[in-house]
Amino acid sequence: WGTWSMHEFTKEKNLTIQEFFQVLSNSQIDLGNIVSFIFIGYKHAALINKVELEYTEFDVFEWIDEMGGMLDINGQVMEYTKYIITRTTAIVSKKEVKVEKKKTK
Repeated sequence: WGTWSMHEFTKEKNLTIQEFFQVLSNSQIDLGNIVSFIFIGYKHAALINKVELEYTEFDVFEWIDEMGGMLDINGQVMEYTKYIITRTTAIVSKKEVKVEKKKTK
């Protein structure tokens, strides 16, 4: 999950970057967003590894079921969602630090 993934998610959901951060901070679980996070993450990995897309969004629903569902608080789906929030925060924090450093020069 990285900047490209954030871009794809905001494009798919027709969100501004500010609205994207609101989605991340929302404590309510949205199945559509979870599926998009997983599918976009999969597409990101496929692009990085230069392999063709083999799976569909339907497969993501199947993966979620196989992993015990999306509501398992300690399950892989929740862990991935937490990873996205942490990763996104780290990406934004790094960019803010770089901007601050440039201002001080």
